[in-house]
Amino acid sequence: MNTVFEQALQSLPLVAILRGIPPDESVAVAQALTQEAWQLLEVPLNSPSPLDSIAAMRQACPQALVGAGTVLTAQAVREVHAADGQLIIAPNFSPEGLRRPAHWACSISQGWPRPARPLQRWKPAPMRSNSFRPK
Repeated sequence: MNTVFEQALQSLPLVAILRGIPPDESVAVAQALTQEAWQLLEVPLNSPSPLDSIAAMRQACPQALVGAGTVLTAQAVREVHAADGQLIIAPNFSPEGLRRPAHWACSISQGWPRPARPLQRWKPAPMRSNSFRPK
């Protein structure tokens, strides 16, 4: 059986990275994306008030998987979960930093800036991976 994350990837295998989006714009952008079939929405934690944006987007777009990128610590995972985030994307996969209770409905993915980097950053096998272009 496919997970919700896998189903979303099969539908549209892209993650919308909403870098720098302020909370007051996040709902309108999320609604516009979901109307165009985007189901995976990421707000990097280095954005302005990212947890507020995640919570608002989850409320407004329950059909989407909304979560955070640039997740570096276990504390950040807990904060994203508290904001009702369902998606964790980390630049480095660290089992210690990304440990979370198994009952949390949350997909964890490792991202890397270019295809040559996976073997350099890989520690234990990540649950998912995605590739994106650096700024």
